[in-house]
Amino acid sequence: MAAGTVAFGVSALWYGDSIDPARLWALLAFQVLGFLMSGYLVLTRDRASLGAHENRRLERQAQP
Repeated sequence: MAAGTVAFGVSALWYGDSIDPARLWALLAFQVLGFLMSGYLVLTRDRASLGAHENRRLERQAQP
């Protein structure tokens, strides 16, 4: 994820009409992948390694 962040940070300095549509779609895919990975990590966490307060906070955030 760090490499993607650096890559998109550097690509923001590169201006060109030919790269903009592909860069925007790639950035969208990168952000969606980040959200999916975060959700996966929350769902598969080791509850025993977290404190009660941390588990309650994650349970509240997981509610729709």
